[in-house]
Amino acid sequence: MPNQAEHDTEYEAQTITQVKVIEEGYCEVTGDFGTLRVSLESGQDPPTVGEVARYFGRGMGYPVRGFAVEAAEGLRVYYYQTSDQAEAQRKQRLEEDTKKRVLDYLEKKGEYRARINALPAEFQDRINRFEAHCGGVTWMAEFLPYELFVAEEAVKLISYFGKSGSPTPKEFYDYPYEVQMSSLPDVGLPPLSRDHSGNTFGAALQQAQIYMDKPEIIPFAHAAIHGLIGCEKAGCWASRHGRTGEEAPV
Repeated sequence: MPNQAEHDTEYEAQTITQVKVIEEGYCEVTGDFGTLRVSLESGQDPPTVGEVARYFGRGMGYPVRGFAVEAAEGLRVYYYQTSDQAEAQRKQRLEEDTKKRVLDYLEKKGEYRARINALPAEFQDRINRFEAHCGGVTWMAEFLPYELFVAEEAVKLISYFGKSGSPTPKEFYDYPYEVQMSSLPDVGLPPLSRDHSGNTFGAALQQAQIYMDKPEIIPFAHAAIHGLIGCEKAGCWASRHGRTGEEAPV
């Protein structure tokens, strides 16, 4: 392993500025760009301040696949994977996560279907199209919880905006958070969830606006998560209609 690390040129060198032993067998090493938790093998001394550490990997924003210190006796390796080993491990974890999500979806499939059937027809058609054209169980397991949550929140908003004296979606978006949370119960409607991210809240508002303007577009609107992962992975109609032949209303 040390020999492989010696010849690996995909790393960033940082001067260690702080070392803190946090529990037996582990320490936190701080360098120029942040702090890393490092495992110490039996009898291995922790790095020391002032030493130069090598952080193996593709750089900022990517996983660190190895950590070593440039010492007088040579490279002192604390842990290390080649890029191929790290990629194989990533794929294995991804496969395991996918299997878990599929099993979880299959266990809750009846519950999910009941929730889908409770939506307006256009939203049901939307989700059914994702299932039919985007990989079936695999897409449903990965993206249905997100998509369904947004759809249910959009339906709440549609009911709210349909009441006399309600604000426009744009006006509602600019309300303070607590006002947004209290607005629906104030007119006798179920409250919005407090589990929203910025993306789910924006997607729910957008879907509500589309439904009020032209409900027949809902089955073809972008996937709720598309802004985070892109249309191709999310299965948006815009990326698949050439393959599936689906025609959206003009």
